[in-house]
Amino acid sequence: MPLFPSLEELYLLNTSSKPLLQTIMLVNSVGPSTSSNFSTPLSKLKSLRLYRIADLESLPAERMRNLTSLVYLTIQICDKLDFLTDDVQWHSLQSLYSLQLFNLPKLVSLPKGFQYLTSLQKLTISYCDQFESPSSEDDDDMPWQGFRSLQSLTIEQLPKLVSLPKGLQYVTTLRDLYIDDCDQFESPSSEDDDDMPWQGFRSLQSLYIHGLPKLVSLPKGLQYVTTLRDLTIEYCHNLTALPEWISNSSSLSRLEIYNCPKLSERCGNNIGMDWPKIAHIPNIQIDRKWIQIDHKYSSSTGIA
Repeated sequence: MPLFPSLEELYLLNTSSKPLLQTIMLVNSVGPSTSSNFSTPLSKLKSLRLYRIADLESLPAERMRNLTSLVYLTIQICDKLDFLTDDVQWHSLQSLYSLQLFNLPKLVSLPKGFQYLTSLQKLTISYCDQFESPSSEDDDDMPWQGFRSLQSLTIEQLPKLVSLPKGLQYVTTLRDLYIDDCDQFESPSSEDDDDMPWQGFRSLQSLYIHGLPKLVSLPKGLQYVTTLRDLTIEYCHNLTALPEWISNSSSLSRLEIYNCPKLSERCGNNIGMDWPKIAHIPNIQIDRKWIQIDHKYSSSTGIA
């Protein structure tokens, strides 16, 4: 089997893990080389996608050190993959820019090894039914502490997630946060618990929340995010009012509300109860209709 030293993209779809493991493990059988042209297997690989690898139980720990050029990693629908029993050497992935984890039923929390992904800028965790907020703060913090470059975080379809991980307070570089279709995600009862994850958001510019049926109020900690520019709220039917502090948000330049019936009624026209709280926001869109653009209020709902 060839070593594929120049291979830059590898997609394994609907197959076994054998081709991947055989190729990566060849490094052990090759032995040292004095040739200047020698390259270890997959050492130039930039993009790796694993999709429906039914027998993949763990990533090849020792051999992952060869993937020093890897930029994009996507792992999707690998039912047996268990990160917590995986001693994969994540610290070798110093070039990793984007990591996408889709439909991994054994993913309960982020592996501690993720703390070594210091170059990671985009992280997506989606359709992982067992992923939840850790009960131990220490266990929660460690993976997030290494995310020194993370700019975009998407968490969606995580039915057990009830709140943001507290470790997010260490991710000071985050610019875009998407929380989508998490049925158990709710407003914390304790103000201290609510504030903690938001304390580190010194760069957050865009917040998108969608399909959170248990959310009854915006997080109190959000008022301390002085860099927030865009706020989008969709399909949060139990979110009935905006907080008073939003009237003091000087950085917010765009507010979009869609399919939140009670909230739309309070914000949807010049006499709504929440209108005084948001009138200072330059651009406001309610149910796909612009009611204010560049500080100019429109009595007509036909503005596009």
